[in-house]
Amino acid sequence: MRRKMGDALAELAAEILYEDETAWPTLLPSLMQLVRHPGASQREISLEVFARIAESVTPTLKGQLGVLVEIFQASLSDTVEVRLSALKALTAFLGCLEESEASVFHSMLPSILVAVSDPVAVAPQAETQTKEMLEILVEVAEYNPRFFRPVVNDFASYMVALASAGSGTVADSLRHVALEWLCTLAEAKPTMARKVSITPNNGGIAGSFAQASMQVCFAMMLEIEEDAEWATSEEEVSESLDVQSEDLGSQALDRLARALGPKQAIPAAFELVNQMLQREASGEGWRFPYVALLAMCQTVEGGMGTEYAAQMQAQVVACASRLLHHTSPRVRFMALQALGQLLLDHGPDVQREHHAEIVPMLCQSMSEATNPSPRVRSHAAAATINFIDFCEAPELKLHKKRANP
Repeated sequence: MRRKMGDALAELAAEILYEDETAWPTLLPSLMQLVRHPGASQREISLEVFARIAESVTPTLKGQLGVLVEIFQASLSDTVEVRLSALKALTAFLGCLEESEASVFHSMLPSILVAVSDPVAVAPQAETQTKEMLEILVEVAEYNPRFFRPVVNDFASYMVALASAGSGTVADSLRHVALEWLCTLAEAKPTMARKVSITPNNGGIAGSFAQASMQVCFAMMLEIEEDAEWATSEEEVSESLDVQSEDLGSQALDRLARALGPKQAIPAAFELVNQMLQREASGEGWRFPYVALLAMCQTVEGGMGTEYAAQMQAQVVACASRLLHHTSPRVRFMALQALGQLLLDHGPDVQREHHAEIVPMLCQSMSEATNPSPRVRSHAAAATINFIDFCEAPELKLHKKRANP
């Protein structure tokens, strides 16, 4: 009942003050008192009302922003419900202020970080509220990324630590939103992201923003599950609304590569690719070569037309050539995916330079004798189409007999 009354009050206040910000002179003094009420639910409701009326009362409160800082600061160490309401109110006011005016809230950044990272926030029972708080920070990173500038290294380091926490130690929903914050910051303010330095948390990930955030992506991609029936099943589009870590990791890698640019993204990504391949060479399982190839798929486009193009083409072709003989059909499938993506993004250069290596690979991969999995053979045919679409006539004629013995 109290929650419904609070919602009604917020709606009524927003409606009245929208027409005339002076029409309810006792409202703000009452909210100032209510936010200090002994009852947590009353404090929560008062902050919810502040969030709803921010647009209307900001002109009135511009001379009292210091009071709001005091209120929000205290609320960020309250229960998770009150913290969430305080963050909603804070960001509502941020959206109504010029960037120079919003700087008064910079002093709150350390408290905001504690509010989303202390043991109370990451406890299983607080998952819903903490996820919503993190989502609010993603929104701020999108529309006002410079707000984080004074302590951006600290925020980015925490998001890396949270996103890279082992599945089962922290809720996946929190890990996923933390990775989203990293991607959003890179997209909204790449110049700032490139200068970020990640400090390790309890011996965790460290390095440049590109190195650390991409390492998170690789770790999530490695969470792909085994599927004994994959090779013989038909490829289906999942209708599940659940986001899988491996899918989120690969999508994030693509976003980061595009946002950060080839000079930072490609060396960082291919250093990690080489680490995956070294672990594959040590016999650590199919996931490592699979993720290496998937990472190549997500980053080859960024190397097109750059100083890295020739080296990238040679590495993808050589890697695909070797891994097309891997015992796992999923690795062979991804090798063809990487090859097909390269042919699409770097054509016709790669066809011209590497046709002698690529055509035999594609022909062998379409053979049932060497590839019993219909999914892999189908993917080989799709990669062949990518080869032909950008291939010049001399190369096609040269390999016609090989394709049709």
